[in-house]
Amino acid sequence: HIEDSSVRYVLDRRLLATVPGRARDGSAVVLLSPSSDFLVAWGRLGVGGFTLAVLKLIEALSLEPRTQLCGITVVVDLRRASSALISTSLRPDMLRLTERLASLLGSKAAFRVRGLWIVGAPWYARALVNLVRTFLSSKLRSRLHLCSAAEDLHAAVDERLLPAGFGAGGGADEGGAEASFEECLLALQRRESSTRTSLRSSSSSEPLVWQRPRHELSPT
Repeated sequence: HIEDSSVRYVLDRRLLATVPGRARDGSAVVLLSPSSDFLVAWGRLGVGGFTLAVLKLIEALSLEPRTQLCGITVVVDLRRASSALISTSLRPDMLRLTERLASLLGSKAAFRVRGLWIVGAPWYARALVNLVRTFLSSKLRSRLHLCSAAEDLHAAVDERLLPAGFGAGGGADEGGAEASFEECLLALQRRESSTRTSLRSSSSSEPLVWQRPRHELSPT
């Protein structure tokens, strides 16, 4: 179970965003920009709780029919990642969680990762990026793109859709991301409510078939 307050915390502080429109391959685009706000969130929610909230938001976004078909492009913008945040991410417990998350994304997630873009990793984040790469399945490694400049992302996403700071022409309205997530969360909540109702009304002799994989990450 994922606390709604954790999801609301991530939404209200814009720790995860989506861009209007779609990537050039038709996938939906989510944007993570790790900063000192992530350290605060990890302290408040726990690293596992924060991760589960992010996964639930991405899962909600994936319910849209076209996204189910085309998948999701994940952009991780490390340009504001401090050395303190990277050092925390290199702790053994954090690396174990990262490895489990990589395994989940590779085979068991309720959504399909079409592309993973890491933008502007500073020199002190290279060790972390290299470790993350080793955790990924061969399929996900083939979809991993490391960009030194934000403008490199334009090969996957039209620059007019990106927020300011991602090259000339950027400056998409960031307020639209929360509205999109809100609509998707309502759809996910209706689906989960319907699933619970169906399970309660099912005959005990009928086998239970889950419609989507369950997240295997536990809050820390």
